[in-house]
Amino acid sequence: MSEQTFTYTPVATVVGGHTTPLDDYQGGTTAIIRLNADFPH
Repeated sequence: MSEQTFTYTPVATVVGGHTTPLDDYQGGTTAIIRLNADFPH
């Protein structure tokens, strides 16, 4: 099996939301996802 390398580039930033990772329940939480300026529309 050959080794593969992946490079990830962030496309957005999440503003707001949880301050600590407690669980996956997101009820009552508001967050904004801001796409990076260099991300194509």
